[in-house]
Amino acid sequence: MKKNTSKFDGIAFPLFGLKRKPYKIMYSKDTISCYIHKEDSISTIDNRKYPGDYFSRLLHMSSRIQFDSTCNNIQDIIMSKIRWGIDKNAVIHDLSNLARVPADYRRVIKIENNLVWVRKISYPFKISSLENISTSDEIYATIIKINGVWYLTEFSYEKLIKSPYVFI
Repeated sequence: MKKNTSKFDGIAFPLFGLKRKPYKIMYSKDTISCYIHKEDSISTIDNRKYPGDYFSRLLHMSSRIQFDSTCNNIQDIIMSKIRWGIDKNAVIHDLSNLARVPADYRRVIKIENNLVWVRKISYPFKISSLENISTSDEIYATIIKINGVWYLTEFSYEKLIKSPYVFI
């Protein structure tokens, strides 16, 4: 049986991400550089002249790219809307192509200690927040399924059944 694959397969976390794919990426023997936007100056993504792993090299680079977010798992990528990134092994991941995934809208049963339980899911979703989130209102969660695992994407006060699929 063929295993489903997704654009998130092969990412070694953490992923250092951008909300937008860079305008232009250039490769040389030791460096990866880019223009974030057409009119920007060049930014260094990686420089292999420095020793160590990618995170260590990031600390040595003085004029390096400024990432929008650091994601520790697929849930972080989905919530932060990252579209392009480089993982801890300095592997680039282009997440800008939209993928059609199953979606559902479920009632939130409870939120406690930034864990969200939704109807008919046996495990809670962790919300990455410095705030202690809780609510007594009836709210619904949009969840999507990637490689057999559900992920939380958003909340609503209404049950919005638009389609059994969404594009991420």
